[in-house]
Amino acid sequence: MVTYRAAGSIEGLAAQFGCWRRTTKMRTLLMNPTIWSFAASFILPCLALGSSSGPCSITGRATDSRTGQPLPRVEIELAALGSQARTIGQVDRPESRSTPANEGQRYGTASDEKGEFCFSSVRAGQYVLLGRKTGYLPSPYKAVSPSQLSAIIVLKDGEAAHVILKMIPQSLISGRVVDEAGDPIDTGNVQVLSAVWFNGAPNYSVVKGVPVNDLGEFRIAGLGMGTYLIKFQPKETAINPDLGGATRPVHPTLPVPTYYPNARSVTAATAVTVGSGETVPGISIVVQRAPRFNVEGVLRTAELQPAFASVSLVPSGENLPALVVGSGVLGPGGTFRFPGVPAGEYELHFLAGLGNGVSAGRRPLRVADRDVVGLEIDALPPVTITGRVTVENGDLGGLPPAKISLRSADLVIGPSYGATIDDYDEDFQLKDCSPGQYTVEVVAPDGYYVKRMRYGTVEVTDSRIGVSGQGAKLEIVLRRGAAGLRGRRVERIGQDKNASGGERGTLGAYYVVVPLDREIPEADLRFGYFAEDDSFDTRGLRPGRYRVFALVSPDPSLFWRLTTLATAGGVGVQVTVGEDVVNYVEVPLLSNTEADSVFGYRR
Repeated sequence: MVTYRAAGSIEGLAAQFGCWRRTTKMRTLLMNPTIWSFAASFILPCLALGSSSGPCSITGRATDSRTGQPLPRVEIELAALGSQARTIGQVDRPESRSTPANEGQRYGTASDEKGEFCFSSVRAGQYVLLGRKTGYLPSPYKAVSPSQLSAIIVLKDGEAAHVILKMIPQSLISGRVVDEAGDPIDTGNVQVLSAVWFNGAPNYSVVKGVPVNDLGEFRIAGLGMGTYLIKFQPKETAINPDLGGATRPVHPTLPVPTYYPNARSVTAATAVTVGSGETVPGISIVVQRAPRFNVEGVLRTAELQPAFASVSLVPSGENLPALVVGSGVLGPGGTFRFPGVPAGEYELHFLAGLGNGVSAGRRPLRVADRDVVGLEIDALPPVTITGRVTVENGDLGGLPPAKISLRSADLVIGPSYGATIDDYDEDFQLKDCSPGQYTVEVVAPDGYYVKRMRYGTVEVTDSRIGVSGQGAKLEIVLRRGAAGLRGRRVERIGQDKNASGGERGTLGAYYVVVPLDREIPEADLRFGYFAEDDSFDTRGLRPGRYRVFALVSPDPSLFWRLTTLATAGGVGVQVTVGEDVVNYVEVPLLSNTEADSVFGYRR
C-alpha cells in the first residue's frame, strides 16, 4: 500500500499523546504494523513526573468502573499534550502555531484512602490522565479499554477541574488442558492471542502465556475486555531448528499445538469473549495428536558467508511473537532443519546480512503427510532504486526538500530506506534495498501533494510496490494545490462538552480524517486533537472525498481498520475537498458509547 504523507510518523504520534502507555502492537504489529496496535497499550511510560504544591487545579476520585467504589493507592499520572495536531499522516508545522504554555508538563500523585487525589499548580492547557493499580489494567481517563487514548482535560486559566477516573479491572481466563481420553497434560504452555489488523486482515499475536500445572490447569490474568483465541503449545514443539547431524526419523503421533476447543488452525478455532473484570472459567482444551515431520532446506545467498542469517517457521495467520517451531542461525552452507513440525500451513521468514544491506522475505510452506526436504530459499542481494521527483506546477526556486522513504509492507521485520530531495533536477537513490513489498511514504513540501507515482512500468495508486532483484525507477510527481480541512467540533442536542456525573471542567476531543476514494491511499489519514477553542486545521490533503470524526477517547487500532471508519454510515461528516481549497466543516462529537456501538472498542 502506498502512503502519501505530508509529514509525521506513527512513532511521533505515540510520543505525542502522553508517554505512558506501552505498545505491544507496533511495527511487528504496526509495521508489522501491526503492530497501534494502532494498539496493546499504546504509549511508553513517562520517564519523569513533576510534583507540585499549592491550590488544587485538578481534583478527582479513582473508582472501580464496575462497582463505583472508591479505590485507594492508585498511581495517577497527568501529562500535557504538546503542539496541537500531531497526526499520522500530517504534522502541522509548529512554527505556524504558538507553543503551548504547558508543553512538556507531567505530574504524578496517588489517591488517598477515600480514592481522592489532587494535582496542584497545574498550568492551563490540555492534559491526558492515566491510573495504575495492582489488579487493574492501565486505565486512561474515560476509556473502557487500555488500548484507547485518554480523554482530554481542558484546563483554563483560573479554573479548576474535578474528574472521576474509572479504573478498568483485569479479566481472567482459567481452564484445563486434557488429551482425547480426558487425562490432564502437565507440560506445555497456554497462550492467549488477540487479533492485530494489517492490510485489512487480522493476524494473531500472543498477549499472555502461562505454563500448565501438574493437573493440566492454567490461569491467565491481566487481560482486558475483548475477544481472544486460546492456544495450547506442547513443550516438545517449542524447539529451535536442528542445524546439523543425521536426519531424525519421523516422530510417532504426538501432541500438537491446539486451539480451543480442539482445533489445529486459527481459522477453525473458537474465540472466547471476555468482559471487563470478568472471570471466564472452564475453558477446556482437548489437545490433538498427529505425526510430526522434518522441514529441511538451505538459504542461498550471493555471498559465501553473510554477516548474519536466520530462518524462522511461523504458523500462517500468526505474527512473529507467536512462533511455534522456532528460529535460529543457519548451519554450514546455509542449511536449516526444523524437526518435529506438525502438518499445517506455515510461512518461512528469512533475514540475511549481505554487503552493506540485508535481504529479508517470506514464502508459504505446507506440511502435509511427509518430510519437506530440499527447500531452496534465494536471499536476493540488495538493490539500489533510482528515482526522480518532479513538480508539475509551481516554482522550483527555493522549494523546500521533499522526503521519500520505503517501509516494509510485509509482516517481516526488516529495514526501511529513505532519501531527502534537495535538487529536483537530479535523480535520487535509495541504496541497498532488500527485495520485497513496500509502502512508499512521501513528505511533500507545504502546499504540495503527490499527484501520481510510477514504479517501473506500473502506475502506483493504492497498492504496494514490489522491489525485485533488478530494481526499477521510481517516479513521483508533486503538484502545488494541496487541499485542507479546518473547522470545529460541535455538540448535538442533549450533549454538553463539560464533564458530567459529578465532574467539573471541560473535555477536549480528537479528530480523525479518513480518505474515501481508492486513489487516495487508505493509510493517508489525519489524526490529531482539537484546540482549546474546539477548532482543528489540517493541510496537505490530496483532493478528494473524506469523512471526519470527532471522538472523546479513540482506540488507535481503528487506524488499521479503515474500512470500518470509511463505511460508518450515519456518523461523522463527509466532505469533498478541491485543489488548493481549504473546506470548513462542523463535526458532531461522538460519545464513547456511540463510538463503541459503531467501531467496537470492546471487540
